[in-house]
Amino acid sequence: MREKHIEEKTHYLYHHLSILCLIVLGTIFVGCSHYSTAPVLEDPILVQEENSEDSAVSTEAIPEENESLFALEDDFKYAIVQDDIEYFIIQKSGDGSWNEILRSDYFPIGLAGHHDNRLYFHDYYGLAYIDFNEKNTSRVSWIDYKDPDGRGTKIGRGELIGTTLYFSYNSFPAETEKEEGLRTMELSDTSFNDSKLLISNVQFDWMSDKNDQSLIYSEGFAVHGSELYQYNLSNGEITAIYENVKSFQTYKDGHILYLTDPLFSGKLFLYDINTKNSQLIFDKAKSTYTGSLYAFADYRNGDVYYKDGDDIVKYNNGNRDVIYTYSASHGGEYFYGFTFIRNDTIELILQLAPKRYLIDETTIVDTIPEDRKFCVNMIDGTIRFFDRLHSLV
Repeated sequence: MREKHIEEKTHYLYHHLSILCLIVLGTIFVGCSHYSTAPVLEDPILVQEENSEDSAVSTEAIPEENESLFALEDDFKYAIVQDDIEYFIIQKSGDGSWNEILRSDYFPIGLAGHHDNRLYFHDYYGLAYIDFNEKNTSRVSWIDYKDPDGRGTKIGRGELIGTTLYFSYNSFPAETEKEEGLRTMELSDTSFNDSKLLISNVQFDWMSDKNDQSLIYSEGFAVHGSELYQYNLSNGEITAIYENVKSFQTYKDGHILYLTDPLFSGKLFLYDINTKNSQLIFDKAKSTYTGSLYAFADYRNGDVYYKDGDDIVKYNNGNRDVIYTYSASHGGEYFYGFTFIRNDTIELILQLAPKRYLIDETTIVDTIPEDRKFCVNMIDGTIRFFDRLHSLV
């Protein structure tokens, strides 16, 4: 059973990353890793002092967070961090510190949102929540995945808006074509059968706009792309944004970065939801991972970053600055691309080479400095540092 679960987990991860290999996050950690649950740490510093003999990191060793580095994470209260084996749900307290509230081994977790002092998420087993009204923070099953007649259902992404859960899914009936789409479910529902189909044939990488007033999505996978749409939640109106879109990413400031068919030197655009204007960023886009912006392009603080051959280019209002050029001396046989760890910290993805990082767009290092990591107070009293946050809500 354990081998089957690990195999399914690997398939699950490959589907979401859409890359040739799994990029395992490097972490620096101390302390034990046994499974446990405990109440939310109301005063993490006090708890740490009480466990100072067991903690491998003293309070003096905790780096002060630089606000400019973490600005994009300030609006979020819950997140996922992970090491090579386990996934942890963490909560941000009023003083800005992060605290572990739940851990889950082997299988990824996707956060959906919080309502009425409950944090909702989905994992391998189904939909669940953490009830902060209870003494202990544990996984409470909400709706388990069913498998009638050999059908397997899997949620790709979920987002809670008000009391309605919007989620993409696919199911694999035993002898028919697979079904996939975007469905809705109310928090008062008790069965997957209570859910309603909102939009059919939707890829997993849909997202809401910055005000949660509309959904941005593209249709199911097509060889040369499909149309990018905006669905108005108030009246159900659907507006076509652009055709032949291969991949996209939405950002909470109201922008969408999207890539047209890269098989024939596609184009990279930045779209403004408010003005409905598309700005051409790059007209010879050849993404390493066809159909995904991962490792190819990103949008941070008003600037667009994209890969052009062996270069990372920073674009701002027509200005194009090369901030990094791959060299064989950096290790690896090929430069696949890049991904942001957070503001001013970029992970370089190199073939058959250890991870390397570009700091402040100027300095290449082998290990992320601790002052750029996320410090988390763990349930067992230890302190651990993680490279990045996932699935923030």
